[in-house]
Amino acid sequence: SVRQGQRLTGMTARQKNFPIVQSPWKFQQHGESGTWVSELLPHLAKVVDEICVIKSMHTEAINHDPAI
Repeated sequence: SVRQGQRLTGMTARQKNFPIVQSPWKFQQHGESGTWVSELLPHLAKVVDEICVIKSMHTEAINHDPAI
């Protein structure tokens, strides 16, 4: 959304602060790559060096709509 020339997301347009909540699940580094994996994904943690993790994505969009 654009409001008075400022780009805003619907989730933060009226918020006065932006709290960050810690995950209730633990994360640990796994494999030779040291990739962080949640305890919710134990099998993935065992094979993490066999997958491709893209960490360099970039977009000008401020919402998730373009992904649809």
